[in-house]
Amino acid sequence: MSHVCYGGAPVTIYRVNANFGGGSTSPPNSIFMYNACATTACATYTLAHETGHIIDSRTGLFSEYDSLGLYAREGPLWTYPNAFSEHEDFAETLGAYVVWHNYTWGARHGHSAGNLNYTGEYPAHYDFAKSVFGGVEY
Repeated sequence: MSHVCYGGAPVTIYRVNANFGGGSTSPPNSIFMYNACATTACATYTLAHETGHIIDSRTGLFSEYDSLGLYAREGPLWTYPNAFSEHEDFAETLGAYVVWHNYTWGARHGHSAGNLNYTGEYPAHYDFAKSVFGGVEY
């Protein structure tokens, strides 16, 4: 929580009547949740991912992520449905960590629909996310 609250400004979450995607941000203070993400699981995942962008904009954690070379070493998480970038992978690293035990992703990027084996497929990403969350498992 301290990463989200870093800098003291509140984060406002908006519900948007749109039938595409899950969400977006306007860092460092706004998260937009779209109606296409109608289930609790999808909303939790999307909120966690978009919060990753807020953390990216408010803290130095992206520099730490980048210095570890996670994107180059393990590649981007296949769970993210759109264009890959290191900043999207940072947000996805945190978003996926929150839900990976119980979330089923759609088929994408050559992967069948299913669950992420986070510790097996992306162990360094997993370790980074676990450290950000202070070792708490979800």
